Amino acid sequence: EFLSVMLRDDYTDLTPAAAPQRIQNTAVMISLLIAACKTCKNDRYLNIARSLAKKLLTYQTADGALRMRNVHYSCVIYPFKSLMELYVILTEKHLDIQETQNIKIAVRRGIEDLLRRKDNVGTEGEMTFEDGMITCAALQLAMYALVFKDDLQQSCIEVAEMLMRKHLCLENYISNDCRNR
Repeated sequence: EFLSVMLRDDYTDLTPAAAPQRIQNTAVMISLLIAACKTCKNDRYLNIARSLAKKLLTYQTADGALRMRNVHYSCVIYPFKSLMELYVILTEKHLDIQETQNIKIAVRRGIEDLLRRKDNVGTEGEMTFEDGMITCAALQLAMYALVFKDDLQQSCIEVAEMLMRKHLCLENYISNDCRNR
């Protein structure tokens, strides 16, 4: 019933009410469907996630980023994390080698973009140093290092660690000031 509210009848995109123009909504749905597949042992959820991944990748630009209306969205939530989760399950199930390889290539291009940008990413077009942007970039870089263990591994670890060290300036450990959040 949940899927009928969130997804179009053909299960290839979100319904208008679920805001398909928000890349992060599609990415989160992919992750939810993978969790449902693993929990329920029902590959129907995996097949829907695969369809949504194809849709998500239509937003990847030449620089590797995911963009909506020319705005960088690779670190709004963590769309490459969702794609890596899909890659892992497709690999475990030995499904469609070409599709799996295409996802790997797309993820690598996105990670290379994050490595080039480091902390100069922006969030939904805003040039800020923002909590979510930094942590989502770091998480995706670290996950890539764990999943792929290739020639980018060390760079991903170094940049993820650098981002989290910089993130310390955004963390309030103790504050009695109600104006802080």
